Amino acid sequence: MIATGLAFLMLDIILSLPDHVWIFDWPRLGLAVELPLMLAALWAMPIPLRRRALPVFTALIVLVLILKTANSGIYVAFDRPFDAGVDLPLMAAGWDLLVRSHSLIFALGAVAGVLVAVALLGWLIGTSLRRLAYAPARPKPAALGALAVGLALLWLPWGTQHSAHLLAEQTQITIAGLRETATFSKELAHDPVAGVADDKVFAALRNHDVLIVFVESYGRVAVDDPRYRDIGQQLDAITARLGEAGFGTRSAWVTSPTFGGESWFAHSTLLSGLWIENQRRYIALTGSTRPTLMHDFTRAGWRSVMVQPEITTDWPQGRYYGADVTYDANALKFGGAPLGYVTMPDQFTLSQLATRELTKADRPPIMAVTALVSSHAPWTPLPKLVPWDQVGDGRVFDQAREGESAEKIWANPDAVRAQYGKSIAYDLATLESFALTYATERTVLIILGDHQPMGFISGEEAPREVPMHIIARDPAVLARLDTWNLTAGMKPDDASPVIRMDSLRPRLAETFSAGP
Repeated sequence: MIATGLAFLMLDIILSLPDHVWIFDWPRLGLAVELPLMLAALWAMPIPLRRRALPVFTALIVLVLILKTANSGIYVAFDRPFDAGVDLPLMAAGWDLLVRSHSLIFALGAVAGVLVAVALLGWLIGTSLRRLAYAPARPKPAALGALAVGLALLWLPWGTQHSAHLLAEQTQITIAGLRETATFSKELAHDPVAGVADDKVFAALRNHDVLIVFVESYGRVAVDDPRYRDIGQQLDAITARLGEAGFGTRSAWVTSPTFGGESWFAHSTLLSGLWIENQRRYIALTGSTRPTLMHDFTRAGWRSVMVQPEITTDWPQGRYYGADVTYDANALKFGGAPLGYVTMPDQFTLSQLATRELTKADRPPIMAVTALVSSHAPWTPLPKLVPWDQVGDGRVFDQAREGESAEKIWANPDAVRAQYGKSIAYDLATLESFALTYATERTVLIILGDHQPMGFISGEEAPREVPMHIIARDPAVLARLDTWNLTAGMKPDDASPVIRMDSLRPRLAETFSAGP
């Protein structure tokens, strides 16, 4: 009787667990309505059929447990439900993050541990279900089945139905994904910028270098949250120092299509002018001929450049963007020791952009897109800012770094949050120094986050908003930006406009092109 009771209790806990951690509440753990219905179905079967059905029901409960775990993980990281069609292809990226943040041995051990845990749980679930399936001898199974159905119906108002809800939600997500593919193909065909003539597109920016810089995980929380008040003070100080050097600064909030990760959705959204919120859309976009912001500038006479220090392997999707040249991690040739997951310090990345492109004589104007990754999780170790003429091949950063190991930092949630703030402060200091060192009256620098950091830092139900800063010396550029009603300075506030990221490409074209 004790073994039977424990078997029932374990299956009930698994089935009554909530869909994801945000709604986890111990008092809500109760009788799962699905369990008596499942037992009723088994008891009503003849013994031979019951024997064949047991592996099916066991696999179903294991699947439910895996889906609940995956759903919780995706909600914590990206603030959305799990989508098998979108998230399973990202397992390779997760493996890469694990290896580069820790080690290959650690990653192999973690995967082995997960597989062993799943196998053990599968055995326990199968054993428990088998004991319950054959527990009743008298009265007749059919009568017990009817009793179990009756109890389930009586328990319906109070019992949990999380497992049934999860399976229904996953089915709906799969169907919606198939429909979305057909809808998105129509969006790909409509490009509002393509109709602007080559001699008019971005005519008001002729002879200006336009640099778009994504700062990894730079979300609204870094500016709004009281825990990061030092960053707000830093933004005010940067505003003052840039102003003394003759620069004007404007800021706003931008709504990102992603949260907590999957930065490539934000990059492709801005460059294409389409809302790319999942891998399904991303694959369709990068396999299309939809023009990008880089195509727009290229046909107007700019040299287009992508600087992508986070790309360490072949990147066929990169060809879609249409850059004249792409510098990935291998091309940038960082000579220092790795910084955990981060391939190279952001100061080295920006130094390479300046050395290889911006400081060359007799060149066309540059349109560059780069991603700064020092603020990528796990946010340790962090590089220190050094004089630009000492950056060289990057070996100086072997000593110019600080921070404990990722394992030690991530054992303490408060330490993780503090380390995140330090990484954003480093990037802002690096960008300020870069602007003061390399920007001229012909430079337009657009800085924005790609997404908020993961949920345990940003908070439950945090908005998908990131800061955007535009830095320029040319009064004519700043005057055209006045139509955007941006906030003066480097610190956006509650009164600052909120702009969707997919609207930036057409908005930039409308603001800085000649004619309608």
